[in-house]
Amino acid sequence: MRAPGVRGSGLSPVIAVLLMVAITLAIAGAAAIWFFAFANSPDEGGEDVLFIFHVELDGGDDTATFSVIDGDILNTSMMEMKLDGVDVDIPLRELNAGTDMTVDAGMDLVIGQSYNVKITVGGKLFFDKDVIAAP
Repeated sequence: MRAPGVRGSGLSPVIAVLLMVAITLAIAGAAAIWFFAFANSPDEGGEDVLFIFHVELDGGDDTATFSVIDGDILNTSMMEMKLDGVDVDIPLRELNAGTDMTVDAGMDLVIGQSYNVKITVGGKLFFDKDVIAAP
């Protein structure tokens, strides 16, 4: 028997619970996407990765020596080095901070002359300076 004034066309309690659960999950999913949008996964090489280089040019041996002063482990497969716009071949290996690597400059270096050196890692420019070749 129904109470007076109550109509029988209401929403089923089961359907109401399902709707509340669905709305809660949709809100939780949107919040999770928003929160995780601010996180950088270390495997993705987020924008906070920084490499600081020091470069020396040896005019006697026609070599370029670069040092990774600071930063994460550097995989040289992602690294490009240009000396006055000419690509420098870099052997594949991993470098830690404090590690030096000497490579063939790919050109005859004149002692006392200034050369523009650019180093990019993963397409991001980390070093762009003029370096003078020393003996």
